[in-house]
Amino acid sequence: MRVLSCFLIVGLHILFSNVYSQVSIRDSAIKITLLHVSAKIQTPGADMANRFGMTPSLGFEVGHKRASNFYGQLGVFFLVGGTVKEDSVLDKLKTTGGFIINDTGLPTEVRMMQTGFMVPVSVGKVFSVSPNHNPNSGFFVELGAQFIQHKINFQPFDGPIAALSATNKKGYDRLTNGIGIREAIGYKYFSNSGNLNISIGFDFSQNFTQNRRSLNWDSGMKDTSNRLDLLSGFTVSWVWLIYQKAPPKFYFN
Repeated sequence: MRVLSCFLIVGLHILFSNVYSQVSIRDSAIKITLLHVSAKIQTPGADMANRFGMTPSLGFEVGHKRASNFYGQLGVFFLVGGTVKEDSVLDKLKTTGGFIINDTGLPTEVRMMQTGFMVPVSVGKVFSVSPNHNPNSGFFVELGAQFIQHKINFQPFDGPIAALSATNKKGYDRLTNGIGIREAIGYKYFSNSGNLNISIGFDFSQNFTQNRRSLNWDSGMKDTSNRLDLLSGFTVSWVWLIYQKAPPKFYFN
């Protein structure tokens, strides 16, 4: 235990001495810890387009950029979409008028939404293009992988519905997950003062997924097909930079 504690202390000392050494972002490419808060607007393709419409997501990423302008980052994004195209999954529960009877015996409607999350891990590089601005900014390219999961969420308008309880709705929600690959291109702008730091770009992913439920109750069958879920869209991020600024320079005649 003492040996492990020593390694942790030494490791933390090396990490923070590297990240927080006094440097100037204006003059040279430096080591920076990056904290992104991001919003994505993505369009689904292939099998995912048959189930959902536009797929917005919100999330954050934590990364570290080296002085070489190579960086790595890990994040999590939460998917929430209002368009479910595969809207026939509850048809067997509906009356001839198109309603579902709730637990009090009254007809009600059920809203369907897309929910889910993505956990991406990426490596990338910033290519500085402007000699008039700090060399930490510029166009970037990213490659990586991610875990993705999505399903249909049900929200009754009036009262609980036993057929859509926490257990029973699993037979209708089409829970799907898997591993994918992702690519991104864009531009990162880091101001010399550190007060305005943004990243904008285009994001693409190809996800190889499967339905994880043992049975779809509406069809009475297990879905064993392999899915290709594509996502492509636009990402904008506000970025916090963590590094210790060098003291200002003074010039004397």
